[in-house]
Amino acid sequence: MSPAPTEKVGEWKGCGLHPYDYLILCLWMARYKLFVGPFAKVFLGAIFTYQVLYWTWLKLEMVESKYEKNQEVAALEQKAKELTGAQK
Repeated sequence: MSPAPTEKVGEWKGCGLHPYDYLILCLWMARYKLFVGPFAKVFLGAIFTYQVLYWTWLKLEMVESKYEKNQEVAALEQKAKELTGAQK
């Protein structure tokens, strides 16, 4: 079946591209499409690694601050016991 007289041969989704332009566009897209998968994999892997390291660091910071606060509370309790024992 031949195209209608008003249609352009090689028209790409209503964009009116010439067949040669369509071929160039396809080749250009194919060139970059090749790298989309590996780039996405590396990018998502980097984000995942960053998040794991961030949450690990945050957890270690929380553990450290809790340890320091517990030491401070223990020292204050010891001092309070000494002061109340000296007053009796």
